[in-house]
Amino acid sequence: SITVGGNYEEAKKEAFTALTSYIFGQNKENVSLKMTSPILHEECNDSIPLTTPLYPEASMNGWTMSFVLPLKYTLATAPTPRDHRVLLHKNPERLVASLRYSGSNDQEKIKKYSAELIEWIAKSDLFVPVGEIQIAQYNGPSTIAFLRRNEVHVEVKRL
Repeated sequence: SITVGGNYEEAKKEAFTALTSYIFGQNKENVSLKMTSPILHEECNDSIPLTTPLYPEASMNGWTMSFVLPLKYTLATAPTPRDHRVLLHKNPERLVASLRYSGSNDQEKIKKYSAELIEWIAKSDLFVPVGEIQIAQYNGPSTIAFLRRNEVHVEVKRL
């Protein structure tokens, strides 16, 4: 993972470049890793309430992008990043609600699908959101936009 400040588009490009450099061999062991999916994004802004997935640009603190390493690696065996901003960590198991959509991502599309997901959770009477919205992208930039698979996720707990 790497956290980068700035607007969504600029942060996404900078984070993607740093992470692809790491997996394509710019690490202390000079080992290339297999690209996996999804690529995960989330806004780093503690001021957003869990029930209101809005992305106000003026108060944005940054974005975190994460790549999922191949299963054969653990924290102990993964190559060491050269870029001190790239952090290796293990995400705990969690229950998430997810909404799938296609196309290219921008802040308006993320807002739209995040709001739909939160609305669905509120109507379900089964779950309550307990985490921040996370965006999952499954296809590379060379995939035709309307064929791209994306999802918005939020961690939930059962009522």
